[in-house]
Amino acid sequence: MSIPVIGYVRVSTDQQSDEGVSLEAQRSKIAAYCSLYDYRLIGIHEDVGSGKTMNRDGLEAVLSDLCDRRAKGIVVVKLDRLTRNVADLSALIDGWFSPKTASGRMVINMMGVISQWEREQTAERTVEALSFKRKNGKVYGPIPFGYDRDGDDLVENEYEQELIAWMLERREDDWGWKRIASGLNEQDIPSKRGGKWHPNAVRGVVARAQEQG
Repeated sequence: MSIPVIGYVRVSTDQQSDEGVSLEAQRSKIAAYCSLYDYRLIGIHEDVGSGKTMNRDGLEAVLSDLCDRRAKGIVVVKLDRLTRNVADLSALIDGWFSPKTASGRMVINMMGVISQWEREQTAERTVEALSFKRKNGKVYGPIPFGYDRDGDDLVENEYEQELIAWMLERREDDWGWKRIASGLNEQDIPSKRGGKWHPNAVRGVVARAQEQG
């Protein structure tokens, strides 16, 4: 008699259009794997969100199936779909996947370490890339107030630069963030996205200007 298993798929919000890790692609791979090795796939639960936390509805449903003994195992395309955190992986092993052989535990833990390392390396590379672009006047995200986009370059917007200078002067006059925002709104001066100014937005513009200046 084939062993009943439950499938689990997950994507981060920025991965949904990536064919290699899309929900449907993961579902197809899990179904094919179970068919090949004669596992009885009783269902597949899914989550859309980060793998940094264990508080996920789909994962809780998977663990519930294990607890109720409806399933005797979990099938995932990659270990990082289940979790990207070594501590969480250890908790899963101790609470749900024991007993295991020493070698089996070592392999799973090493896979977890590698998965977490890959995540941290990706985060570091992203920070470094954004920092490089920012320091070299390249577009690295939403166009900041005071600049316009020219291809991949940021070029100063003369009018907005004058407004930044006005903000800096008001700070020297001991104006608070709320007062500066109100002053801009009273003059019908829109923010970069065309909306009203808020104190935190003013703070961000001034902080960037001070950092560069």
